[in-house]
Amino acid sequence: LSRAYNSTLRSLLPELKNHDLSDFIINQFLSLEKNRPYLDTRSSLSLNTEQYKIYSTLCNVWGKSNEGKYPYFFLTGSAGTGKTFMLLQIITFLQSKKKIYLLMAFTGVAAQNIGGKTIHSCLKIRFQDGNYETLIHINNQDESDLKKIEAILIDEISMVDADLFTFLSNTFARIHKNNLIFGGVPILVVGDLAQLPPIRP
Repeated sequence: LSRAYNSTLRSLLPELKNHDLSDFIINQFLSLEKNRPYLDTRSSLSLNTEQYKIYSTLCNVWGKSNEGKYPYFFLTGSAGTGKTFMLLQIITFLQSKKKIYLLMAFTGVAAQNIGGKTIHSCLKIRFQDGNYETLIHINNQDESDLKKIEAILIDEISMVDADLFTFLSNTFARIHKNNLIFGGVPILVVGDLAQLPPIRP
């Protein structure tokens, strides 16, 4: 099973510019400890068995550090498998725990569907002279607000190209003044890499 996960994740993440990021996500996924279910199986939530396992795993480890390892998750599945439904359940969980989270998507339509904002508007990103840059440093309050974020959720991840994804990670690392992926902030990315191709500037 571990080999299967390893092979799958390596095939999904070959374009990342920061190869350490790719390896870290794979190792993090494989090293997840088995946790007790967060929800009682009698829960009224209409989750099937697979969705229940995903939800339970996320809720058990979300926001916790385990020997310097932070939870990074990739939720995928073909169209109609309930990715958006699962994302909304996780959002409800974060709200119930009063967690400060950032909910983003690449396009305005996708962001609106989940009640979030676009990646570019959240981080004031622009593409200039062949590179991404952010304007959040202009306003100290913007950077201060982002530093309080306890969870990052990105929908339709297939539309985010490798350069932008790496830029996002580096931006949060800079905000938190460390070298951890996304500054050590737990992240959940959702989407089907076979469904919508990345949009490049």
